[in-house]
Amino acid sequence: MPLYAVMTDAATAGGADSAVRSYRALRERYYGRDAYDFGETSLNTAAFRLARAGKYDDALALLRLNEELFPRSSGMYVFRATSI
Repeated sequence: MPLYAVMTDAATAGGADSAVRSYRALRERYYGRDAYDFGETSLNTAAFRLARAGKYDDALALLRLNEELFPRSSGMYVFRATSI
């Protein structure tokens, strides 16, 4: 299952806090092992799917996590402006 789907499912089931905890746990365990794509696109995609489902607060929480992990990325800011 792609990381964006794991994050979307976690946020849908338990809210943004659950998704952020899941992401951090997966990243700690699997980063560098090619199990998941921990690039900014995965979180952007999950945030987009949550926003489309009307879960704007959860989507913004994932975008804030993306901002924390990729502070120099301009793509995340563009994504935030156009998707939410």
